[in-house]
Amino acid sequence: MTSGTGAAAIELQNVVKRYPIRELPAVDGLSLSVPEGQFVALMGPSGSGKSTLLNLVGALDEASEGHIEVFGSTLDGLSDQGLTTFRRHTVGFVFQTFHLIPALNALENVMTPMIADRRQRKMIGKALEALRAVGLEGKESQLPGTLSGGEQQRVAMARALVMEPRLLLADEPTGNLDARTGDEIMTLIEDLHTSRGMTVLLATHDPAVALRADRVVGLIDGMLVTDVIVPEDMTAEELIADMGATSQPD
Repeated sequence: MTSGTGAAAIELQNVVKRYPIRELPAVDGLSLSVPEGQFVALMGPSGSGKSTLLNLVGALDEASEGHIEVFGSTLDGLSDQGLTTFRRHTVGFVFQTFHLIPALNALENVMTPMIADRRQRKMIGKALEALRAVGLEGKESQLPGTLSGGEQQRVAMARALVMEPRLLLADEPTGNLDARTGDEIMTLIEDLHTSRGMTVLLATHDPAVALRADRVVGLIDGMLVTDVIVPEDMTAEELIADMGATSQPD
């Protein structure tokens, strides 16, 4: 595990996110600093604000109040074009549902983030490299429906990595996978984090998944309630005790 370089990758200051259909804010006055290169797990039950926080950091949603800065880019007030550029070049997204396009093969799915790049040969080369990085060499021409769940998540990860982002945002990436396949995906995320020095922010309600991170941040009702640095020998039971109510499953 690595604890980060010290320079801030993510800075959140008093961030609030309100939705018209919710009585309480989805994120409620949250402040958080994540050093560059750190692997942080966001842990909490359904409705605790994990996914909302990932969407705010990844500029998929806009904060109602507060300040968000990612690798020196202030997201508050960025133009639509600025947000698009930020998402394309800074952040890779991995979700619980793979969001692959059924009619496109693995290689074509990985190439979708590069659609604005007209250099076809370069696009193919980078997509092939990303598929190799996640262990899918030889699967390039297969459609999503012919791949296992774990293989589909690997395609989704290759798509997230193809633009060489500095930050990986993963929302319950093992949620639709069996235990063995989920473990393989987490090992892959760990390896990519270590080999590329990527900052990782991962949402989960599973203590076993959270233990793979350097640090676990607990959320309840959109508020940060615990912040634990994970020692090498920590058990799931010890993490649950430290996290308290935030460790309860969805």
